[in-house]
Amino acid sequence: MRGAMLLMMLMAGTASAQPPDLPPLPVPVAVAPVPADPTLLTLIDALKDPDAEVRQSLAIALANAGESAVEPLIKILADPSREKRSGAAYALGQIGPPAKSALPSLMTALQDKDLIVRRQVAYAISRITARVSP
Repeated sequence: MRGAMLLMMLMAGTASAQPPDLPPLPVPVAVAPVPADPTLLTLIDALKDPDAEVRQSLAIALANAGESAVEPLIKILADPSREKRSGAAYALGQIGPPAKSALPSLMTALQDKDLIVRRQVAYAISRITARVSP
């Protein structure tokens, strides 16, 4: 009965999009971007360490954070420090397919002037695009 009445009101041009006996629709609220976790930022900054084993361990710790580390790591692919760029690429590779949003930046990073960075970028791309066997 209510549906028929609403249809008649719509046809007559007297109905609003929201029937009068229902509460008003909520107003959409803009969502502010979530800032990166300070721990992630500290780990990412530490990727500048000159020791490859330290960078590898940091990258694994970042990969353990999963998708929340992807956006901050993407930003580091353009960092002046080659150690940080290669560490970020390695960490993205360790994250694997959940880091697929990094692929455009990784494709750009394939042109990096540093061979070690390019190797880590290629590794990351291979891991992110890997097919999972059924």
